[in-house]
Formats: sequence, structure tokens, C-alpha cells
Amino acid sequence: MSTLLETASDIGGEDPEFLIELIDSYLDNSQSLLQQLYTSFAQKNFEVMLLTVHTLKSSSSVIGSEYLATLCRELETNLRNQEYEDLDIKINKITDEYANVKSELEHEKYH
Repeated sequence: MSTLLETASDIGGEDPEFLIELIDSYLDNSQSLLQQLYTSFAQKNFEVMLLTVHTLKSSSSVIGSEYLATLCRELETNLRNQEYEDLDIKINKITDEYANVKSELEHEKYH
């Protein structure tokens, strides 16, 4: 949370509404990215998966979700190295961690 609050302050100053906008934007975008990740996996479109997980990694890192970013980085590395085994397990771990991050962000947003 401290990284998120720091980022919001750096970009939006003291505007409390900016933090809410930042959280909403991250949640909306990351939800779409997760859907795209599942779709590209089902289609075995590893290039799209790579771009999608790279984007999710970067945005998760910006808001301070280092564990989620690490999981994305691991999947990204596998895709870059064309190591396609257990991708579904890795995607499920990312989804599970995203649920934790979402819960924390929504808690922060309403408090």
C-alpha cells in the first residue's frame, strides 16, 4: 500500500480522489488483461500472452504489488523461453494473487 500511496501522491498530489481513480483504473485494466490472458492461453497464442502478462507485470509493479509482478515476470520468462508446460497453473496463481490485490485495493479505496 505504501508504494501505491506514494505513486498517487507523486502523480496526483494531495488529491484524495486521484487515489480512487488510480485504483479504479488499475482494477479495470488488470481485469481486462486477465481475461485476455485466459483467452490467449485457450487459443495457444503465446505472443499475445507474452504482451499481456508483460503489461500486467508492469502495472502491478507501479501500484506496489510486487508478488503479483513477480508471478507475472516468471510467466513472462517462461513464454520468452518457449517453455509452455504448466502455463495454466501459473495463470491460476496470478489470478489468485490478483484477487488478493483487488481485495486490498478495494479496502484502501473505501477507507
